[in-house]
Amino acid sequence: RVKRRTRSAAGAAPRVVKTLEDTPFYSRSVVRSRLFGADRIGVHESLSGPRLRNPAVKMLLPFRMPRLA
Repeated sequence: RVKRRTRSAAGAAPRVVKTLEDTPFYSRSVVRSRLFGADRIGVHESLSGPRLRNPAVKMLLPFRMPRLA
């Protein structure tokens, strides 16, 4: 649920192909976009500092989240 922003060519909308990790303050996804005239696939990571500083989230940091991949 972290906002994900990335760049692409004008008129081309990037798409999330697969979400690898999605936590309350961090997300990692495989994205497909168009850059420099060619279709590209890359890994996109986003970190939300305000969410990470949230006391409720800090309390959960010692616990490992299960991976779905």
